[in-house]
Amino acid sequence: MQTKGVPFEEIYDLFAIRIVFDHPDDYPDKKARAQCYHIMSIITDIYPHHEQRIRDWVKNPKANGYEALHVTVMGPRGQWVEVQIRSRKMDDIAEKGLASHWKYKTNEQGATGSLDVLIETLKNSLSNNQLDSLSFLDDFKLNIFTTEIYVFTPKGEIKKLPKGSTVIDLAYEIHTEIGNKAIAAKVNHKLEPLSHILHSGDQVEILTSSKQAPKREWLNFAVSTKAKAKIKSSLKEERLHNIEKGQDIFINKVRSLKLNLNHKMFKELRQSYNAPNKEEFYRKIGSGSIQIDDIEKQLLKNPTNIFAKYWRLTRSKPKNKKSKKDKNTYVVDDINNQKFTLATCCNPIPGDEVAGYLNPNNSVIIHKKTCSVLNNLAAKQGDKIISVKWSSYKLLSFLVKIKVEGVDKLGIVYNITKAISQEADVNMKSISIETNDGVFFGEITLFVHNAQDLEDLIRRIIIIKGVSKVTRIEDVDNE
Repeated sequence: MQTKGVPFEEIYDLFAIRIVFDHPDDYPDKKARAQCYHIMSIITDIYPHHEQRIRDWVKNPKANGYEALHVTVMGPRGQWVEVQIRSRKMDDIAEKGLASHWKYKTNEQGATGSLDVLIETLKNSLSNNQLDSLSFLDDFKLNIFTTEIYVFTPKGEIKKLPKGSTVIDLAYEIHTEIGNKAIAAKVNHKLEPLSHILHSGDQVEILTSSKQAPKREWLNFAVSTKAKAKIKSSLKEERLHNIEKGQDIFINKVRSLKLNLNHKMFKELRQSYNAPNKEEFYRKIGSGSIQIDDIEKQLLKNPTNIFAKYWRLTRSKPKNKKSKKDKNTYVVDDINNQKFTLATCCNPIPGDEVAGYLNPNNSVIIHKKTCSVLNNLAAKQGDKIISVKWSSYKLLSFLVKIKVEGVDKLGIVYNITKAISQEADVNMKSISIETNDGVFFGEITLFVHNAQDLEDLIRRIIIIKGVSKVTRIEDVDNE
């Protein structure tokens, strides 16, 4: 009464009449069921029945094998009386347990009951050796001691589920692929999530998508043994597939970059991606949860991982020592062997036209050729200005800042950030946008590999509707 919220007066099965009719042991179940309905029709012709108090356990037996037809009628003294209608076989199973079912089954051809369905589900699930059998039996045990609900498909088919089942349970009850691809459902024509709890009488249409795949969080609201087993099996298969896929992607990436990773470097790389072991590292790559396009940047975070010549500044070596023009020029093969700095006044990046200023201590400061500071030095100390150029520069990232102006429109910030995210060799550090009377001004700080990457990005942004001007800002705080 407390659970269902009904008063004592609405408890109708305080007094019940049970009708049990005899039949031969080989009496077909189909005829026995028809006999139950015939008896009920005779009773309801004599006594008015309660429309909402009919329980048809004949057409839809309980999972424990119980079969009977219950109907509540108004007795001659004005009292509601429950009438239970069973065949002898149904009564034996109800009173003596499921074991009594087998003495009838030996005389039947192709007869199946709820116990058979339950056992068949157990056999099919345990035949999948990828499942944890003990975990499955825990789920299975819960299903045995639960009540059922009945829901309808859009075509009117009845599906029996454990009480408390959600949309995902019904999806897997219909078909494994429908469960795997389920995204939501229309419950009584109302859109509901997969976690929505179903009730008897609900009409449910499962909505699917070819891009959907089982999620681990589904286990938090799946109730039926079948749904849990299928989800766990799919997740295990998906994990193994992603590990193999991720390993192939990683190996191909390392080979394309001609990297030589030792065990220590590989371990540090995994840790930079928050992967505790190599299986999880490969799984994350295969599932797309991490991208290894910035693998070089991750390796550079640790100084011990400097294993290649990331980029060089080359100064032309004079071919003719008698040439006055080339008198003070020579070649630097590897900048790692040379003292150098990038000028903070103009912040040059690979791809910019640059020149070098040779300090008295023989270190080189690299400026953009358009830098005003370099021009002042050239006017006073022209002999200290040397010709340099970039030769290889793909692996390091440099900080740059751009200024964006235009007309303020709905979604303008989203479109700008989307353009940046689509540029594979550019990562955004910060963005600041201000609006005033229908126009906007913004500054964006970025990591780029070279000037070409920056130019490509600027071209992407300038074509966005509403953007009128994009310029590069020289004064960038590299810290």
